[in-house]
Parts: sequence; C-alpha cells; structure tokens
Amino acid sequence: MKLHEHSQFVLTEEVTGDEDEKLMPGDVGVIVHIHPGYQAFVAEFVSLNGNSAVIATVLSTQARSVTDKEIVHARSLEVAA
Repeated sequence: MKLHEHSQFVLTEEVTGDEDEKLMPGDVGVIVHIHPGYQAFVAEFVSLNGNSAVIATVLSTQARSVTDKEIVHARSLEVAA
C-alpha cells in the first residue's frame, strides 16, 4: 500500500483505537500522520455525520488502499473489552 497523508484506506485486521474503541476489518479511515519508515501511521475514523470518532495508530500491514468498486457500510462503534 502506498501511504500518503490525507488518503483513505481500509482496515484488513481488527485494531484498537487510542481510547479502546474496537475497529473492525472493512472500517475506512484517513491517514493524518505517517511515522518515519512508513511502517505505521496515525489515522482518523469519522462517523457518517462527519464527526471524529476514533484516532488510532495502524501498522501498514493492517491496511490496504480503497478501490473504486467499494461503498461505505454503517455499524455502531464498540469499546474494546
């Protein structure tokens, strides 16, 4: 996956947000900061009404690029146990 700040991506694995939110494969985020070496990045996940919902650090191996054949799917956010 080619990483660029402000680009969208799709999670390929479960990830826990900075405040223990549970992110699932298929969730769509936006890259807000790339760590040196491009092995991880900070991402923002927003609710469908545009509010920031989760900030998380994501490994580049836990994400993939979006495609032009995908649509957004709604689900409720959970806090990890």
